Amino acid sequence: MKTSSFVLSLIALVASSARPAAAQTPLRINWTAVTGAQSGMFMAKQEGLFKKNGLDVELIHIQSSSRGIQAILAGEIAFSFMDGSNAAQATLKGANIVLVAGATNRQVFSLMAKPEIKKITELRGKKIGITRIGSSTHTSALYALGSAGLKPADVQLLPLLEVPNIFTALAAGQIEAGVVSPPTNARAKRAGFVELMNIAKEGPEFVSVAVGTSRAYPQLLVSEE
Repeated sequence: MKTSSFVLSLIALVASSARPAAAQTPLRINWTAVTGAQSGMFMAKQEGLFKKNGLDVELIHIQSSSRGIQAILAGEIAFSFMDGSNAAQATLKGANIVLVAGATNRQVFSLMAKPEIKKITELRGKKIGITRIGSSTHTSALYALGSAGLKPADVQLLPLLEVPNIFTALAAGQIEAGVVSPPTNARAKRAGFVELMNIAKEGPEFVSVAVGTSRAYPQLLVSEE
């Protein structure tokens, strides 16, 4: 299985300004969700690609794009996976976030629901699980609802922090529907839940999973030389 091109792009970006391999540059990278779309970063670390390029990478977990962006702005991490929409909104508000590599050009989510719910319009007044407000699952939920003419005020969007938690709440009957990504959507299908929308197929082309940083970060690496 080949390492995805977006990981190689990230390595090239940082390594071009980093120290030689003998004095490795420490780097904290955040992954935001349990999803196959972010697996390339783990592959690169396991295969030793970061170390080969002079990078001492620590992978940490901060849930959701919005919190990852906050951690970048606070100087706690260098890079984070994030949703393209959140990155754009943060920059419009003065955060100066830039996307440096893309992982997917689709919203890799499915809107799953109880078997008795056959259409998205039937979710009016129902509880829908997402990870957090401002996350990729939130963006995807808004798209799916909007495609059926529903507004956020027509449903109850419940932040459940992690994608697996959404499936657990769905299975326990605590919510009527939820936005989940692979492999959780396959797990939900096996459990008998209905896929109301495969947003990856039916949604627009959209930078749903990308790697971002502060625009000042590459400049900081150069200044340390």
